[in-house]
Amino acid sequence: MATNTPSEGTEDQVKTSELKALGFIVVVLFPLLAVGFVGFYGLCVFLYNTFGGMPGHN
Repeated sequence: MATNTPSEGTEDQVKTSELKALGFIVVVLFPLLAVGFVGFYGLCVFLYNTFGGMPGHN
């Protein structure tokens, strides 16, 4: 069946694009989200301490 030959080329292109997308997600997106989340949490704690005062010791 010679009709499978063109679809194999497109399957390779799909696999390549999926691997590129996975690489982008793992190498770029997840680290940026992690840094952004930690930075946002630190900002929230800083603002809480600034306007709410430091937590006291009983």
